[in-house]
This record gives sequence, structure tokens and C-alpha cells, in this order.
Amino acid sequence: MRIGSRISASRAAKAVIDALSAAQFSPDVANRFRREQIQATIEQVRLLVAGNIVFVPILTWQVWTIGATPIVLAWTVASLLISLWLLVTWRALKLTDGRRQDMRNFAIHSSMDALIWVSAMVLFYPLVEGDQKTIFAAVITGALALGTFGWSRTPGAGLAYLALLGGSSVAVTVLHGLSVQGNTTDFAIG
Repeated sequence: MRIGSRISASRAAKAVIDALSAAQFSPDVANRFRREQIQATIEQVRLLVAGNIVFVPILTWQVWTIGATPIVLAWTVASLLISLWLLVTWRALKLTDGRRQDMRNFAIHSSMDALIWVSAMVLFYPLVEGDQKTIFAAVITGALALGTFGWSRTPGAGLAYLALLGGSSVAVTVLHGLSVQGNTTDFAIG
């Protein structure tokens, strides 16, 4: 009976994936569907990525006093450049014809956006303390929520963003909580 339920669950999952896949449509319809997904997501995410330009300096200000000035500066410059690169790149991508490669590139873009915040968690979360840690976690949580919502119109890109940032944020906070320097607050944040 368990094997039968696994097979039917597997068939049901495959049926859902097939129903949501653009492969069921003619190539022209599938391209138009992907094009509309990409264009709608760009409209939605453009503001959020521009928000990176505001929130990156907020995190920089929070970690400026930890003594890792060259790393903080390098992260700040790299994060701002990635955000600007995404905004400029989307001008051309907005004119897409909906090819599958464009959708794959878009998932890479969402991963690059997530890597801004993942690198902040990895580099700085273990070093901040007290109120800085709370502000830091709040900004990262906001980036996770807004980014996942923003990228959600293109499921592959949205799931890549969610998995990368969500998984790494939980891992960093829990591993830091397990370390000698960590405390129970890290588990609550994680």
C-alpha cells in the first residue's frame, strides 16, 4: 500500500509539473509566456534591486566598527556594482523573445541578487553583536521576503533566490549558535 501511494504521489507531482510547464504549449506560445513572465518580474524586481542600493549602506554602517574595514568596503562596492549591473542588464533582457536561455539567465540573475545578502550573512553576521545583530537579521529577513515575492513570477528564479538566501541564512545563524561565540538568540533568529 505504501508503494502504491508513493507511485500515485509521484504521478500527481509529475502531473502538476507538466501542467505548469511551458512545454505543453506550442513554441510560440511558450516563448510568449516566458517573455511575459520575465517582463513582469523585471517590473516587479527593479524597485527591489534598486532598494539594494539603500540597504547595502545600512548594513555597511552596522558592520563598519567591527574592524574588518577592507572586507566591508569590498563587500559594499561589489554589492552595489552587482545591483547596478542587474539593473542595466535588464534593459536588454526586457526586450527578450522568451527563449529558454533567457529564463535560465534570469535564474542566474536572481542567484546573484541573493548572493549579495548571502555573502553579508557569511562575512558579517558572526561578527556583529547585540542590537547590530537584530538590525542585521531584520534587513536580511526583509531581503528574503521581498526578494522571494519579487522573483516569484518566474518560479525558477524565485525558488533559486529563496533556497540560496533562506538556506544559507538559517545555516549561518544555527552554526553560529552552535559555536562557542553563539548564544540562544542565534537559534531564535535562525
